[in-house]
Amino acid sequence: MSSFSSFFRKSFPYLLVLPAFAWVVLICFYPTAYTIWLSFQKGEYATIHGYAGLTNFIKLFTNSYFYKVLYNTVYLTFFSLSIRLLVGFCLALILASRSIKWRRVVLTLLLIPWAISGVVISILIKWMFDPGFGLINYFLLSLGIITRPLSVLASQTSAMWTIILCQVWASIPYIAIVFVANIESIPPDQYESATVDGANFLQRMRHITLPWIKPAFQYLLVLQTIFLLRSFLFIYILTQGGPAGGTEVLGTWLFRLLFQTGDLGLASALSVFMLCLNAVIALIYTSLIKVRIY
Repeated sequence: MSSFSSFFRKSFPYLLVLPAFAWVVLICFYPTAYTIWLSFQKGEYATIHGYAGLTNFIKLFTNSYFYKVLYNTVYLTFFSLSIRLLVGFCLALILASRSIKWRRVVLTLLLIPWAISGVVISILIKWMFDPGFGLINYFLLSLGIITRPLSVLASQTSAMWTIILCQVWASIPYIAIVFVANIESIPPDQYESATVDGANFLQRMRHITLPWIKPAFQYLLVLQTIFLLRSFLFIYILTQGGPAGGTEVLGTWLFRLLFQTGDLGLASALSVFMLCLNAVIALIYTSLIKVRIY
């Protein structure tokens, strides 16, 4: 009886986490393993025709359109990530100031864009930029800034930057709140000591603020990069990858391969590539950014 009680006490913590572990295996590990298996199969829609070896990966890497889509994905990720982190950090510095009145109310209102559904944001942006009845063209024409309606989603460059700005607007609140929370966790006596020693704003920023928020920066860098590399919602609703593939990214191309062309093997191979790409970038970020715990 004592041996059973000892075994139960030792295994009880593992029994508590077993349901959560089983759920993670069910919704994460099994679909991932199944997708990897499918990438080596020849399939069409829901039908698997047999083993294909590396044919799907060869077909993927020899497709010139793949490199165009990859370039678009890297372009969107780089600029969207840079702008959202920079603007979010600057906004956090302002909101972390104790001199701002109604600071808590402003922080609460700041979360509204992040809380709104991406579908709603995309549809509103598409309506606002519509060349026929959009508010943006209406005001620009009324003010005499333009002489004819602009169709920003009809040009590859303007469409891409419209998507980038939409993503930035929707994500900045969350990034700013994370930075604000980390800045407020810095002991005030460090700033007071630095001020007494004659440090200016930039010196306090370099030697106090930036080292303290480095863990938050690493967290946001990895998470936001992963989100951006699998961008889909804004692009699909606003442009569906157009015009002429100018805004096609890995996520939208994967959707079209699977649900429109029905190439199950190629779509699975692209999914495996995206998984490996995210894993490699996450490892690079975590190895380059050395976080010191204070």
